[in-house]
Amino acid sequence: MDMSIRFPHAGLELDYIGKAVHVLGMDISFYGILVAAGLVFAVALILLEVKRAKENPNVYLWTIILSLILGLAGSRALYAWCYWEQFQSNPLLLLNIRSGGLSLYGAVLGWLLAMIIVCIVSRSSLPRMADIMCLGFLIAVAIGRWGDFFNRSSFGEYTDFITAMQLPVSAVRASEVTTALRANILSYEGIAYIQAHPVFLYESIWCFFAWVFLVSRQRRKLFEGQIFCRCMILYGLGRIPIEWLRTDKMLLPGSWYPLNILISAGLVILFYLINLIKGGMTRKRMEHEKRRMLMRSENGQDSSPREEQEDMAWLYSLADGLPDEDEAGYRTVPVDEEPIYQRETDYKESALRAEQDYETQDAEDLPYRDASSPEVPDQGSFPADMMDEEEMARILKEMDAKEKAEDIPLPEENPPQEEEEDLPSRDPQ
Repeated sequence: MDMSIRFPHAGLELDYIGKAVHVLGMDISFYGILVAAGLVFAVALILLEVKRAKENPNVYLWTIILSLILGLAGSRALYAWCYWEQFQSNPLLLLNIRSGGLSLYGAVLGWLLAMIIVCIVSRSSLPRMADIMCLGFLIAVAIGRWGDFFNRSSFGEYTDFITAMQLPVSAVRASEVTTALRANILSYEGIAYIQAHPVFLYESIWCFFAWVFLVSRQRRKLFEGQIFCRCMILYGLGRIPIEWLRTDKMLLPGSWYPLNILISAGLVILFYLINLIKGGMTRKRMEHEKRRMLMRSENGQDSSPREEQEDMAWLYSLADGLPDEDEAGYRTVPVDEEPIYQRETDYKESALRAEQDYETQDAEDLPYRDASSPEVPDQGSFPADMMDEEEMARILKEMDAKEKAEDIPLPEENPPQEEEEDLPSRDPQ
């Protein structure tokens, strides 16, 4: 069997590309190695994103473990459903996954089921978890698809495009060689080659650029779950033409309809509608909040601490979800639990209480102050109970100095008692 792979228009010829590596008496396929590498890289990215978002890493680790189990089971189950005639005589062949027979959309179904189960048990946010996990999904597919390159599987129909790939006829499964490929078999150095689309390369590049786009838009999402919706839309849009080109289409049992194309189209339509409806509702709420804040500022109405707290929480939830810390490093919590900015709220509440105490305080309790003196505060500047001892001593000292300067005689401590008839008459005014 010839193990070469050629890209004639790119001038690239690979003389030997093995399908497996021999380790400790057993063959480990490069397909499995690359799928495992994609999963490891995806897990690393998910855990980094979990740390950045300050989520509970244990919840996501359990989700990853359960996703691997249910994803493998779902992948095998969907393939077996489409090709049940291969397993009908011997159902134990379902356990032999080394011979191939996996479906990516079955793995996606198992992954979604794992997230739902973990979120129900841990009471976590499913949309928020999906936003984080979907980025790892795209990276896993982008890397794992290169396993088809080593396995000589999942290639497309005949093409003479610049990306055309030539594979030896002896190295591919006969069931995947279509009539168009057989009609265009080429001979090079005595070896028969088929020339086909490298659809694994198309899907890998598409997933990588979709991942870059979603990462760049991650901080601008309008609602929790929007990144996941966009991920499913982008992957479905790319998978439809790729699946159309493939020669090993999975057909809906009992029909000639490609199952993966139907699933891709359904994902695109479903999540496009969710993104459209949810995004439209969020934009309307944003406009309503902006108009309300603008009208309040134009009318000169001061916001209560509670209203300002709700406005701040709303703006942060739209920008990047409710953050754990603000720019100054203060801890932030949801509106229905604690104030967003505890220090600022405490200050406003203290000032409000001081103003109310001053308005209700009797003027007779305030010390005498001369408003004509620029150095002495006005009588209505602040309540007496807000002054400390040093401030009170300073004011009394200034009053004594002013009285001495104006030659105002100070009253004696024990004035002599005068008889009532000797007292001069006093004007009550």
